[in-house]
Amino acid sequence: MGPVDLAAKRAWVPSNHQKAARPFGFPLSDELICILRELRKLNPNGSHVFRSTQRSLGKSARFAE
Repeated sequence: MGPVDLAAKRAWVPSNHQKAARPFGFPLSDELICILRELRKLNPNGSHVFRSTQRSLGKSARFAE
């Protein structure tokens, strides 16, 4: 299970980012899944949805399939 699970059509907020210290999952719409799959084609071997050659943007969303 990763922060974004395309196969399960869910995204997760890890427990260490939650006040309740439990992971929180929520569904992703079919439209968003299509967008994320198109983004995957732009960077097929990458682990991040968004990447930058500029300064660090902090933690970012990651793909999991």
